[in-house]
Amino acid sequence: PITSYLATDLRTRGLSVGIVSRGYGGTENGPALVPPDATSETALRFGDEPTWLAARHPESLVVVGAERPEAVAYLKSLFEAKTQTGRQVVLADDAFQHRRLKRDIDIVVIDPTEPRWHYQPLPLGRMREGFSALKRADFVFLSKSNLLPAKDLEWIRERLHEAQAGAKFKIVEFGVKLSGVVSLESNRSNEPAGSLSFSRVILMSGIARPETFEIMVQQSVRALGKVEIIDHFKFADHHAFTPAELAKVEATAFETKAQAIIITEKDAVKLVTWMPLVPVFVTRLVAEPLTEFQEFHEAVDRLG
Repeated sequence: PITSYLATDLRTRGLSVGIVSRGYGGTENGPALVPPDATSETALRFGDEPTWLAARHPESLVVVGAERPEAVAYLKSLFEAKTQTGRQVVLADDAFQHRRLKRDIDIVVIDPTEPRWHYQPLPLGRMREGFSALKRADFVFLSKSNLLPAKDLEWIRERLHEAQAGAKFKIVEFGVKLSGVVSLESNRSNEPAGSLSFSRVILMSGIARPETFEIMVQQSVRALGKVEIIDHFKFADHHAFTPAELAKVEATAFETKAQAIIITEKDAVKLVTWMPLVPVFVTRLVAEPLTEFQEFHEAVDRLG
């Protein structure tokens, strides 16, 4: 979501935007350009996240490649072939530890909704490096800050402020929310999202933090009254759904008289041909800064 926000934000400032990704979960080693068609075949080849980004941002170029420097070089050649004028910027996803790739601005995204044990070094937790490594960063984006009470954010805020001593990085807090939903069959058209007005729903997700999906669904309908989440079928991140799994979700939704099956955009690109008896709606997820963002714009402007 933050990569998506940055792509839009930088384009509105007159920059040509490219995105490079490893393409986790796909079969393509690249470098290769991801088409913006959002088909199941594209998701299988390039991975669900690059496919979603390419569909969400058809004005930008999304490239996947196992070797990030080669992917950036390929992206540069595509800019030249399109005779792109003006400033160009590349967003390199998950590249903070990629030492071979020269970066002008380093951003670290931290998710405070992760359980605290994740913030221990491997193999006890999931940290590749300690908080002291943030001294190499220019910005730390604290994502999903709006999904936690202030008291639950204090621990991670304290760790970041401790790491800031003698470091140059700036902290920006981001919020995420669902702007609405579109039907699965309309998802590829980028039509405006409508309100999520259902009272009984089934959720299905193959994402890293399914709990946050539930929270956002509940928040998005709060003004309309309580939504009953009958069941949430949770699959691993980047999951490839089988016909048997989809049949089980459909059967549960039909038997429980659910009004809709709600899925994420990232999962939707793998399910474009799914037509269950209960209608499927796709959430539109947006991220936006909650604190001052001017320093990031100034850092980009200094690049020339």
